Amino acid sequence: MHILIPVLPLVAQELVVSPGKIQLTITLYLFGIAGGQLLYGPVSDKSGRRSTLLATPALFVGAGAVAGWATSIATLVSVRIVQAVGGCGGLVLDRAIVRDSSASGEAASRMALLTIVQSLAPGIGPAVGGLLGAWPGRDPRPIPEQTAGDNYCDLKGGNMAIVEAEPYPFHLDPAHASLVIIDVQRDFLEPGDFGAALGNDVSLLRRTIVPTRRLLQAVRAAGLSVIHTREGHRPDLADLPPAKKARGRLVAGIGDPGPMGRILVRGEPGHDIIPELYPLPGEPVVDKPGKGAFHATDLDAMLKNRGIAQLIVSGVTTEVCVNTTVREANDRGYECIVVADCVGSYFPEFEEMGLRMIKAQGGIFGWVAPSEAVSAAPPATRS
Repeated sequence: MHILIPVLPLVAQELVVSPGKIQLTITLYLFGIAGGQLLYGPVSDKSGRRSTLLATPALFVGAGAVAGWATSIATLVSVRIVQAVGGCGGLVLDRAIVRDSSASGEAASRMALLTIVQSLAPGIGPAVGGLLGAWPGRDPRPIPEQTAGDNYCDLKGGNMAIVEAEPYPFHLDPAHASLVIIDVQRDFLEPGDFGAALGNDVSLLRRTIVPTRRLLQAVRAAGLSVIHTREGHRPDLADLPPAKKARGRLVAGIGDPGPMGRILVRGEPGHDIIPELYPLPGEPVVDKPGKGAFHATDLDAMLKNRGIAQLIVSGVTTEVCVNTTVREANDRGYECIVVADCVGSYFPEFEEMGLRMIKAQGGIFGWVAPSEAVSAAPPATRS
């Protein structure tokens, strides 16, 4: 357990889960320890101390190996409970063996020595875990450190950069650019919520979380403007057009009770942004009643007041809210570069066509580039 503690944030990032969910690997591990100790007493009395003690490491090591290859939080938590049951055998049986085998007057001193040895693991474990977490090559896609000598975009210095994009290179001006993250809301991305209830595979949207988080971290570190949007409506639904309410003839639609409160209603848990990409204090959140982020909002005024002329666009879904926002921005004179691996759709063919429409005819609505190209853009030559 202790070796895992320092790397919990890294595990949460790789499994794309919230900090609260990854903490379950500790909480349920402790419950497994408690339950296992109740089990091993009767088992060892019946089967023998040593044979039971020799079997428990196999359970612990086997579950640990599976945990190392876990690709979901459910798998990781499950095998951690099994690992706890295997690991707690020593806590019970070694003391029982010491008591059974010690002569009168020796049990206390031997028990004290055993406790000292067992106390070493909690002290050493976190240090080992920290070293393993920082092991070279653990993260194959780290965010590059940007210094004056690197061949990367100097975002902090505000230098112009050339992003290798389609249909042709995009000249990024960090001093006048903003990252816009569109509608990464729990109603759309959380398993079992509104999007999933419609029969959609939310994993197709959740694959964007890791690259978007990397991009968001880089942009925040460089001091660029970040703006978030949420699609939703007033609690009284006064801003919900009847045509939108009737769309799809849904059993549970906008304003109706859903898994996380009323669906797409401001102030409800499902309307909020997912924890993995949650805004920092001071980062504006634009609540929009429509597909486009400019319709019936103050986004245009916010961007103009900040001197923003270029938008780095990410979010969901590619063919609906992302495409609509990019088209609105284009009509208002903004240059948009859409980050291909940071946008997603429930329908892969719609995502492909949505990106193709943006960059078609020489970039009729904007540019498209992967997140690596945005982060690793070489400085532009100034005249």
